[in-house]
Amino acid sequence: ASSYRERVQTLIKEVKDILNTLLENVETSVSHNDLLQLLWVVDIVERVGVDRYFQAEKIAILENVYKYWTEKGSENPIGDLNTTALGFRVLRLNGYDVSPDVFQIFKDANGRFYYPESTHQDAQLRSMLNLYRASELSFQGDQKIMKEAEIFASQYLEKAVKESLKLNKKSQLLVEVEYVLKYPWKCRVPRCEARKSIEIYSLDDSWMMINQEFKMPGIKILELATLDFNILQAQHQKELKFISSWWNASKVKQLDFFKHRHVEYFFWWVSGLFEPDFSISRIEVTKLSILITLFDDIYDTYGTMEELKPFTAALVKWDKNIVRSLPEYMKASFDFAQQTLEEIAIKAEKKHGSRVHKFMQKYWESFILSNLKEAQWIATNHTPSFDEYLNNGVISVAAPIVTLHALILLDTFLPEDLLRQINKIETLVSICCRLLDDSRDYQ
Repeated sequence: ASSYRERVQTLIKEVKDILNTLLENVETSVSHNDLLQLLWVVDIVERVGVDRYFQAEKIAILENVYKYWTEKGSENPIGDLNTTALGFRVLRLNGYDVSPDVFQIFKDANGRFYYPESTHQDAQLRSMLNLYRASELSFQGDQKIMKEAEIFASQYLEKAVKESLKLNKKSQLLVEVEYVLKYPWKCRVPRCEARKSIEIYSLDDSWMMINQEFKMPGIKILELATLDFNILQAQHQKELKFISSWWNASKVKQLDFFKHRHVEYFFWWVSGLFEPDFSISRIEVTKLSILITLFDDIYDTYGTMEELKPFTAALVKWDKNIVRSLPEYMKASFDFAQQTLEEIAIKAEKKHGSRVHKFMQKYWESFILSNLKEAQWIATNHTPSFDEYLNNGVISVAAPIVTLHALILLDTFLPEDLLRQINKIETLVSICCRLLDDSRDYQ
């Protein structure tokens, strides 16, 4: 409803005003409490999924914090474990170069982490929680200290959870601890985490109580996050209804060997591209994902080499005459591919012009030919070398073609050398996907 959207805009303005006031205060003088407030705000808006509304303010906050983070003198206002752990996590998540050596000061003479002194049990628990969350962001080269932090913090948190079983009602903080321990950061989906964070923060207001004057932004942020989540969810449900209608009208739905996975694939894309502006990309790449799975099944399981060779030629040349003598499921699949890719091309061309066709055709041919090669290996009992397997597998796993289509459906600038620019990260992602997928299949 328009009234909800108007309320969202009002809340965005109010929270921005508060953030700018905080930033102005830091410009004149800075204290440990000031930095904790700034970090707290960034952490909260990220976790409840509304940080996209405050990008300018967020960058200004992180720049201010990082300015003090890199100081080495005794005047550095970042000193306690809670602020250090929270700062490390927020800065590293946003691409800042921070070293885990900042945690060395929280070790004793024997090189072991020790419990921070605090007269308030919740403050100590939150310090341990933020240390644990920071330890989840381990890079190659700093695993030792991060693993030590993880073990130390998790033991403390698990003990706190065990003791809480005696309580009639758990606090918001303990519920948050249980959630973080149960679901590692690398396994959490941003939209699901936003939903869970809103639920947890609605239990009580203890998370807002950094100091009394800072309680109001928490209330506003939580209201904004709740409204924003509901508005986005309604849009996603509308998109899924459209995808379901499209799927029900397709002929390949009738193929008895093909699973109905359109809801699953749409959820994948909502998880990564949830913002309102990415609606077309979500819908069209969901279609592409269905198409890719169909052809993966055909090449891996159902097609014979006598059928797959002309089928491949038809798909590369887009020559319908070639498929006339092939089985009905291949005819239906050819029509489905042609129609689906034409629908995607029309959307992409509106955004980036006719040049998208050469990108799409190049990646489509590579994908189809890589699947044919794997089918030939199976048919001839050929065992490829590891390099041969991986060079082909990074294409057949479909990460490149999916990445390309996701990009050309966004309202963003596409350079002429797009394929070269995305090649390295695309290859790394594809290798991970291929090895994980095949390892899981083998197991």
